[in-house]
Amino acid sequence: MNLNQFTQKSIEAVQNAQQMASSRHNQQIEQEHLLLSLLEQKEGLIAQLMQKAGIDPAALRQRLTAAVERLPQVSGSGAGQMYLSRDLEQALNEAERIAKEMRDEYTSVEHLMLGLFEKPDDTLKALFRELGLTRQQAMIAALLARKTPDTTICDNLNISPSTLKTHIRNIHRRLGISSRHELAWLVTANPAGISETQGGGR
Repeated sequence: MNLNQFTQKSIEAVQNAQQMASSRHNQQIEQEHLLLSLLEQKEGLIAQLMQKAGIDPAALRQRLTAAVERLPQVSGSGAGQMYLSRDLEQALNEAERIAKEMRDEYTSVEHLMLGLFEKPDDTLKALFRELGLTRQQAMIAALLARKTPDTTICDNLNISPSTLKTHIRNIHRRLGISSRHELAWLVTANPAGISETQGGGR
């Protein structure tokens, strides 16, 4: 993980996850800390997209907080030693790989979320399954918001045009919108959103 290649919002998310783990006396910084941190960012992209998808961010935060509170706590001489869990490290490395794959100079909160979708631990895997959210849906939404051509999306994700159309319909339905223009507006209208990969978040 190279924080020098992270946007300011991404750095803040990781730092807040660390502070969250420290305040709860968790020795490891877990994926649950990071996702909760992303959801708690002021005017954050992740919380807004969850809300638009019909998921109550407050309820989701409550569930993640409960999951964090169930994590092992340490005290005494080992309390000050903290490190990234293997699961979180894998997700962060995946986020960096996704950023490079999408030809972005920096790793943004968008990439962090996609990294969590791609390499979820058991807790997040169960949560995403329950919510009906997949990494492929998240990736398609991100690419559509960037106005990526359909042929490029199909090539990148190795899916057929008909499969892409089905995903697009599902995304529109979940977000309560009817066109790609609305999807692009939903993201770019948010100052903390995907546009930070183009320099606005540093």
